[in-house]
Amino acid sequence: MTDQDYMKKAIQLANKAGTATYPNPLVGAILVKGGKIMGQGYHGKNGHNHAEVNAIENAKKQGHIITGATLYVTLEPCCHFGKTPPCVNAIIENKIKKVVIGQKDPNPIVCERGIKELRKNKIQVRNLNLKEVEILTRPEKLFVILKMGVSLDGRITHPKSRYISNCRSLEFVHNLRSSVDAILVGYNTYIKDKPKLTARIKGGRDPERFFLPKVHVDLKKFIKKIEKEGVRTLLVEGGKETATSFLNEKLVDKVYICITPEFFGSKQLDMFGKLDKIVKLKDIYTEKMDEDILISGYVKK
Repeated sequence: MTDQDYMKKAIQLANKAGTATYPNPLVGAILVKGGKIMGQGYHGKNGHNHAEVNAIENAKKQGHIITGATLYVTLEPCCHFGKTPPCVNAIIENKIKKVVIGQKDPNPIVCERGIKELRKNKIQVRNLNLKEVEILTRPEKLFVILKMGVSLDGRITHPKSRYISNCRSLEFVHNLRSSVDAILVGYNTYIKDKPKLTARIKGGRDPERFFLPKVHVDLKKFIKKIEKEGVRTLLVEGGKETATSFLNEKLVDKVYICITPEFFGSKQLDMFGKLDKIVKLKDIYTEKMDEDILISGYVKK
């Protein structure tokens, strides 16, 4: 397994906490030695042990010797005293050889200081700088992700099947659902498809579900409401009207589009209605998902 593979597992662990860590970020950690996972853990609740400490304790309970191991953790380890002691101390004391992080901690109290402290103690540090970790860091503003599956001619309904995307793309979607606090679809999608909106993967966590009613909803007020309830990441899987409304209200932060290599024709529903302005993306990422192509990017504000 590669560093990225282990980090994906750490991200899955992080998501198990749901909203319980708020306002702290979601963090997962895996301890590896000799190509085998020795221990794993995640930050389960604000004020409780951090992911790194839980992974170390988990390994020790199983009788593993972790000296010289590699720690994979989604976020840079903390180096200050808060409700718990600094995680860098536990890493140093247990003689962990290398630390691979998903991203630097955006908190100025920690940012790069944890890395410097580890390197000062001759511990190797690698930063994968993964965009996927951003939605785990609990930004003050709710982070909205728009996900759509489309054909090459921009249609979002299939003439013969319930699903547009292939199995690998659907697996990605279920992982994405497991990584967010909540998921939303519009009225038409709910009535027509009766979607379960669950994360159907091993170890997955189901997000909170929201369905927009048939009547007009003030989306900005809705976002403020669920923000106050502790929701920090929202996945929008709505159809044409819902996607168009979220874009026109400038509420979307990131977009995932799964494209299947087929043409469905004009009888099928197209992606968007009238957009108030051109929506541009930045930091574009593409990945081949067997025959499908995944395109993601952040909306230029």
